[in-house]
Amino acid sequence: MARSIQRVPVIGKPDQPYWHAEDMDWHDIEKETGVHFSEEDRKEIFRCAFTAYVEESLVNGAARSADIEKLKKQLVRHASGIVEIAQTYRSPDGYFKNDELEAVFLAVAFSSSDPDFDLTTSLLQAAAQCKKIIEALSDSQIDAHTTNRAANVVGLMHFVANAVNGAEARPGQKATGYLKSPNVFEYYRWGLHLSPQTGDLPALCSAVFKRKITHSNIQHVFHAAREEGLIKRQQ
Repeated sequence: MARSIQRVPVIGKPDQPYWHAEDMDWHDIEKETGVHFSEEDRKEIFRCAFTAYVEESLVNGAARSADIEKLKKQLVRHASGIVEIAQTYRSPDGYFKNDELEAVFLAVAFSSSDPDFDLTTSLLQAAAQCKKIIEALSDSQIDAHTTNRAANVVGLMHFVANAVNGAEARPGQKATGYLKSPNVFEYYRWGLHLSPQTGDLPALCSAVFKRKITHSNIQHVFHAAREEGLIKRQQ
């Protein structure tokens, strides 16, 4: 599962194949998993899938970090220009600074086609707001909101995390590799074994998301979900 360009998920176009639990293909899901789910189990699985598709759509519609930084710099640069003009042609109390500058400023003011337009008031008000823009954006950070994970990875990551967070955790055997931990748990829910290395998650996820999902994919998203702090219990 490859990583994508660094993006900031903020708004996404709804792309939901499931709006209700009844919309899901339970015949195929139960065939693939070998389990007949209760109505409550179906609702819980649906909620996990719904959230997963929301998160996936957010990444699909996310803005690139490079574009965000470009706009931030433009806003700060132009806002700084307004502040600089105001400080050049007007003192803090709104008066002119010298005759030469005032001649230029008044000529610009008189060039307006609106006889009620007050350039001094408008400029000082704009400068005050521009200062707020500069202060707010100059030190803003987007790193905490960025992701370079592919949309389908993010969706699957949230589905698995939500499934596991509501599961029964039973002590299991020690894992190996990056899953190695003094305390390892196996997860059970909906009559399924939801652990990363073995179990029913590949069959469940493949049926829910209508694409082939392997144990390797599941182990990858488990690891990613832990990195993002989505899984409450740590193995």
